Formats: sequence, C-alpha cells, structure tokens
Amino acid sequence: MIQRIQSLYLLLVAAAMITVAVMPLGLLRVDGFEEQYAAFATISQGHAGVTGFPVWVLGGLAVFSALMALIALFLFKHREKQTTLCMVNGFLIGLYYIAFVIFYFSIQRGTDADFAPSVFVALPLIALLFNILGMKAISKDIALLASLDRLR
Repeated sequence: MIQRIQSLYLLLVAAAMITVAVMPLGLLRVDGFEEQYAAFATISQGHAGVTGFPVWVLGGLAVFSALMALIALFLFKHREKQTTLCMVNGFLIGLYYIAFVIFYFSIQRGTDADFAPSVFVALPLIALLFNILGMKAISKDIALLASLDRLR
C-alpha cells in the first residue's frame, strides 16, 4: 500500500484536511473585541459574535474530505473506486471553499468587522493539488495493468 506514490499523496490530502479541521480559520475584530474562528469552535474575547453562519459546516467538510482520502487510501486493490473517491474528494474540497466564501461574506456583510483569514485556509488548495496528483498516479496504475494484461 505505502509503496505506491498515490498512497503518499492521499495520506498528505488526509493530513492537510485534518489540519484544516483543527486549526483556526481566522481572526475577527469588531469594535476592539477579537474572536478567533476555528472549524468547530469560536474563541471569543469580548462580545464580537457577528456571523450567523454555522462554522461547523467547514469543519464537517474538512473531516469528511479527510475520511474520503483515507478510505480511498485503503481501497488500493480497487483502483476504479479509488479514482471515483478521489473525484468526490475534489468536489468536497471545492465545496469547502464555497462554504468558506459564504462564511467570509456573511461576516463582512453589514458590519465594520475586520476578518483576517489564517494561513491554514490555503491548505485545502494544497490538498486538492495532492488529490489531483493521486488521481493521475492511480490512472497510470490502471493503464499499466491494462498494458500488462494485453501482454499475457
């Protein structure tokens, strides 16, 4: 399992998405109060609470994406299913960014709030890159096995 490069790519996808789920998304400043948003919690120093967006949606998408990558990692004998799961995982990462944009604009709408996203917001993009690299490596394995079957 771990000898193949796509296993390493899928493991990196899972690690990146788990990191996104546990690290802070950004810092919100409103009228001298600060609120740090994480995927499953909000750490408040004062009375900031501006958004009505459920932040746990971002955490759920990140955790579900990590689980999909791990499931695809352990389906190494079923390469077609692995490719399908990688495509679904890419879609989930895209949904994460759509949800983050909705979250960002729900904060900015109608307030003078200043939201500074953290560096960890870029990790799903890196995970998407590794997901694509994993899909390409799985496709190469499928093509290699098909060519070996023709030789038999």
